[in-house]
Amino acid sequence: MIRFKSKWPVFACCLLFSVSCNSDEDCDPAPYDCIEYKPEEGNLIIEVTLDNLNSAVPVVIYHGDIEDEQVVLVDTIDTDTGESWLANDDYSVTAEYRLLKNSQEMTVYVVEGGNLDATSTEYCEGDCYEEGVLTLDVTLDPYLF
Repeated sequence: MIRFKSKWPVFACCLLFSVSCNSDEDCDPAPYDCIEYKPEEGNLIIEVTLDNLNSAVPVVIYHGDIEDEQVVLVDTIDTDTGESWLANDDYSVTAEYRLLKNSQEMTVYVVEGGNLDATSTEYCEGDCYEEGVLTLDVTLDPYLF
């Protein structure tokens, strides 16, 4: 059996273990603007190409896959990006473009989809959420035509 002449080594060991195992020091405090609940909606951003033939681009937003034909919104975008505030879920977008190829006018559709959902970050006090942002790029690829 080991006997210590003083109780300080035992006290120092106990103090060392209690401080080193404190999980509160392994996390960051939540920011002052923390949103403690998961937002149910987010921002869908649609990027389009504007040019001489397409000064405005017709777009259709679908809930889920396009094949399900659940149209959420039909709109025309006349700037480089359009935005819509929607419930968190899966979305698809089509953009309709007019093109000239060999002096023939043709219609081309660009399709993109993704999931709109909130994001979270863990802090000492719990999770903080940020509203989701989904950017769908339905711009024309100039190298395809």
